[in-house]
Amino acid sequence: MPDDNQETEHTVPPNVSLSPPEDGNYMLTNGDIKRATFFNINEDNKPVGKAIIIRPPHDDQFLYVIHQLTINPENRNSNLGKRLLGEVEKWALQKAGDAVVIEAIIEPDNPNDKERLLKFYQNQGYELIERDISRVSKTIYKDFNNYL
Repeated sequence: MPDDNQETEHTVPPNVSLSPPEDGNYMLTNGDIKRATFFNINEDNKPVGKAIIIRPPHDDQFLYVIHQLTINPENRNSNLGKRLLGEVEKWALQKAGDAVVIEAIIEPDNPNDKERLLKFYQNQGYELIERDISRVSKTIYKDFNNYL
């Protein structure tokens, strides 16, 4: 068991905080406006990453889409992406109820980042469901034993 001074895989520095999620509308590149929730992760009270989640038409539905999850390049490899994704997953499961399906469409600004992002999601338990547009998915159950 690690001591308090030893970092574990998901440890983030104490100066990192998450802003409360904010609901709003988000315009997709095709002009469609969707219900969305915005997450921000901060280091020393400065934004270092964000997530934009496209919400289903009704909160009791179970499909949430990560439209964007980004961490500033200088803050990568510090577990901030894992922390932000974990918060998104907990929030979506709370909204959906017993189970939630979270999809992420990987469309980086830099095409060279596509494989890195795909590996990030796969390391968090997401499975590739559509290779040509790099779509990944993960199903999370509140109480897995209820589904056995």
